[in-house]
Amino acid sequence: MQVQSALDYINGESFVYKPGWTFVAQDYTYRMGDAILLTITFDALSSDREDARNGYNVVLEPLVTSFVIIVRECKSDDDLLFQVLTKIIDLETHEAREFLRKRPSYSAPFHPHRHDCMVRWAEKNNIRNADGTPDISRDLNYGAFAPVPASRRLTPDDINVPAQSPGPVKDTDTLNKIIRTTSR
Repeated sequence: MQVQSALDYINGESFVYKPGWTFVAQDYTYRMGDAILLTITFDALSSDREDARNGYNVVLEPLVTSFVIIVRECKSDDDLLFQVLTKIIDLETHEAREFLRKRPSYSAPFHPHRHDCMVRWAEKNNIRNADGTPDISRDLNYGAFAPVPASRRLTPDDINVPAQSPGPVKDTDTLNKIIRTTSR
C-alpha cells in the first residue's frame, strides 16, 4: 500500500471504533520509509487506586498516543486495519493492566507504570531481552510522552529557582521554556 492510500483510508473515516476514540494518520516518511504516524486520542478514566475504590468515575483529559506503522506490506484495507488493530490491542492491554486491581488493597499486579509490575507482566508473557532478562521496553512507550494532566502541570510559580542555582537549570527563562514544552 502507498503511504497516501493509507492516509486517505484512515483520515477518510473509513472505519469506526469505540465512541470517543479518534484516529489521525500523518505522513512519517521523513523519519522512516513507507511509514505513517497513527495518533489515537481517547477519553480515559482515571485508574488511580482511590478511583478504583470509588468506581472509576473520574474522567481525564483525552489521552493521546502515537504509533508508527510501516504500510509497505499492507496489500489491502484489511491489512492496514490489522495493523491499526494491533496498536489498539496494545493500547487496550496497557489500559486493562492499569484498571485490573485486587480487593481489598486495590493493588494492580500488572500496572504498566510501576517497574516491578512491568517486570511481572514481561515474565508472565515471556517477553525477554537478548540476555534473557524481562523486557519492559514496550511499557516505556506509554505515558512517557503523553501530555501531562492539567492537575499535575507545572507553572512558573510552582518552582522557585534562584538565578545562581547550582543545578543544571540556572535561569528562569530556561526553566519556563522547559515547563512550556513538557506540560502540553
